[in-house]
Amino acid sequence: MMSHFLLLNNTNGSVHHGKVKGAATSFGVCKRTVHNVWKTTKSQISQGIPVVITAMKGKPKKKHLHLDIETMKQITFEKRSTMRRLARELGVSKSQVERWLKEGLIKAHTNDIHPELTLMNKLQRIKYSLNALVLDRNTHQIEFSSMHHVVHINEK
Repeated sequence: MMSHFLLLNNTNGSVHHGKVKGAATSFGVCKRTVHNVWKTTKSQISQGIPVVITAMKGKPKKKHLHLDIETMKQITFEKRSTMRRLARELGVSKSQVERWLKEGLIKAHTNDIHPELTLMNKLQRIKYSLNALVLDRNTHQIEFSSMHHVVHINEK
């Protein structure tokens, strides 16, 4: 179609002024593509073969990977605890797992259930809090100590 348009608008092997831009606009391609089609058309005419322009290659389309929920359910919890491990087990990229998460196909899961405090732990916490109370002799009120003299060490 485009090659026919260019053949109608050329003189001695060169396309008329403004027709390349017109072809690009009307066929929805860039001017470079029109030039490539014209070059192929001229080459085929000079070789004496019929003008055949194959479909123009475009940008490759993204492959939409299908999430198989049943396969994901068969993976043990330990092997799907992180996105990286889930991606490795499903044989897809980590970015694909992130896309599925963003699209809402999969849901992040955490477990916030912690064991309850035992009676001994509760008593220790109450004793610690009571030891932090101080009687102010001037106002005769109970206040919490400033705890400027206490150092907390967190060893790992």
